[in-house]
Amino acid sequence: HPCWPGRVLLQPEQCLASLLTVLGYDVTLHRGQVNGRAESAKSTSDEYGTHMALTVLINGDRWSIDVGLANSHHEPIPLREGVHVQGPFNFGLQVLPEIGPDAWRFFTDPVQTTFHSMDFTLAPALWEDFNEHHAELSTSPLSGFVQNCELFRRDALGTDFILNDELTRDDATGRSTRVLASVDEWFQVAEEVFHLDLSTISDDERAALFDRMQRARSEERRVGKECRSR
Repeated sequence: HPCWPGRVLLQPEQCLASLLTVLGYDVTLHRGQVNGRAESAKSTSDEYGTHMALTVLINGDRWSIDVGLANSHHEPIPLREGVHVQGPFNFGLQVLPEIGPDAWRFFTDPVQTTFHSMDFTLAPALWEDFNEHHAELSTSPLSGFVQNCELFRRDALGTDFILNDELTRDDATGRSTRVLASVDEWFQVAEEVFHLDLSTISDDERAALFDRMQRARSEERRVGKECRSR
């Protein structure tokens, strides 16, 4: 799914929930919170809302599904504590009794460094419960979704993702990363690897978007270098 500046990951989840509901599945929305690192986790589920978690009830068993959680699980995961293996990755689910009886934590594989975990509560939620967070994430100049352009694609053997002008692949062989050096290369990868139809974007718009991505990535590298030197 593409995350153009201002488009956040709540929307793909809402689309999937609507589709599965039309197909007859018992789908529930839940308030979730993505943790970039363990220390950033919230102390109460009342603060959750930056992520829309989904579960589906099938033959009495509840499953976690997600199309908006960056480069995480490719297939549904049964809502059971423990390690869940998919391809080369090990994901985890853990209950959080210190938060509440309905609170869970999803751990991404450590190799997938885009985030640490995602906490969610099984209490049912409505789209309206996410409005405040959605507005902030999609409009605030401080939001990573406004500052950056990201693409993610999962398959059974690994994940591909773009962060601004950098393409990364995680699979059983490890991680490989390369810089997309031109606007033509960037859009070729977006169309061929991520299967996006970007034919309506003009040459001027492509150049402007690529320039914005390069500047964002350059600033991120500068900040990272400063942090490492301290």
